[in-house]
Amino acid sequence: EIPDDFEDRVTELSKRQARYPARVMTLSYLSLDKQVNADGATWLDRQLVGNDPAELRGGRFSAEARDAMHRRQSHLVEQGLTEQKDNVVRYRRNLLQFLRQRELSAAGGRLAKETGMTFVETQDGLRTEGVYRRLVHLASGKFAVLEKSKEFTLVPWRPVLQRQRGKMVSVVVRGATVSFEFSKNRGRSIGP
Repeated sequence: EIPDDFEDRVTELSKRQARYPARVMTLSYLSLDKQVNADGATWLDRQLVGNDPAELRGGRFSAEARDAMHRRQSHLVEQGLTEQKDNVVRYRRNLLQFLRQRELSAAGGRLAKETGMTFVETQDGLRTEGVYRRLVHLASGKFAVLEKSKEFTLVPWRPVLQRQRGKMVSVVVRGATVSFEFSKNRGRSIGP
């Protein structure tokens, strides 16, 4: 179990004790095995289709990651999201976006059942407002639950939201870019 604030703890410790501070990044909140069959856009997917995949070093992790990538490819082929002819693999156009959207829709459906509220998908380039309630970890990354009246939406989480729980947030998502505006008003809470 790794705590949610692990990155912050290591960064703070390295600032205090090291001459050259360390940099820690969480690549995924899912194990390699769980990423193989995940519905969302995983770190494995970004490695497979990305223009600049991470250089895998270290014997054991490198071997486990390569094995997981091969199993993920097979999983994507079984789902019809990837074609493999001979040794050539062709990925569906906008695969990462498709996987992320599919996972968000499924997560929104689960949260709608849990909360009794209606899930509304964010529209690219349009402003979305709501009270930031909580963080959810998905294969595609961290997402913030924003509630408004009897509905909610999921938007990409950023560290700037860390101290905004219970506050009104205005968000515009444009592709991979997210911009936030914060209000000082507090909303009523539903759920955790």
